[in-house]
Amino acid sequence: IGKLLAYPDQSAGRLMTTEVVRIQEDWTVLATLDYLRKQAEKSDTLAYLYVVDRSEHLVGVLSLRVLVTENPEVIVRDVMDKDVITVDVMADQEDAARLVEHYDFYAIPVVDSEYRFVGILTHDDVVDILQEEFTEDIQRMGGSQPLESEYLASSVLTVFQKRITWLLVL
Repeated sequence: IGKLLAYPDQSAGRLMTTEVVRIQEDWTVLATLDYLRKQAEKSDTLAYLYVVDRSEHLVGVLSLRVLVTENPEVIVRDVMDKDVITVDVMADQEDAARLVEHYDFYAIPVVDSEYRFVGILTHDDVVDILQEEFTEDIQRMGGSQPLESEYLASSVLTVFQKRITWLLVL
């Protein structure tokens, strides 16, 4: 939790999931399947496997479907998709959510400034981000500033300050 809290508020890094299985590009399909059997309980997301080099740089992505249908002696590097769309760990969470929405991804890999794989942003996280942004937009359309906390949890003074300008205009 401390690692995630070190990233700026509203950044992709603050919302990402770091418990993600990483596989090495020089492993065989058989070795990868053996590794996944051992790691299955450590990760909730195994639909896509993220391929890294020895320095943890993201070099590709591999679908589980491709992995289980390939010959066991094939090297991961030869069957992975090298064109990976990523989001920077410091990117605004709304921009990251729009990428996931645009490409209709289940999850998008998050990388740091040196392109090291640090986690994923899942569609569940994206739904939360988009709901929050939609709520802020609706509040602005209603002529008030968005609240940082829930309406009933906000103090009377805070609600007053956010609404006073619009109330005076009316």
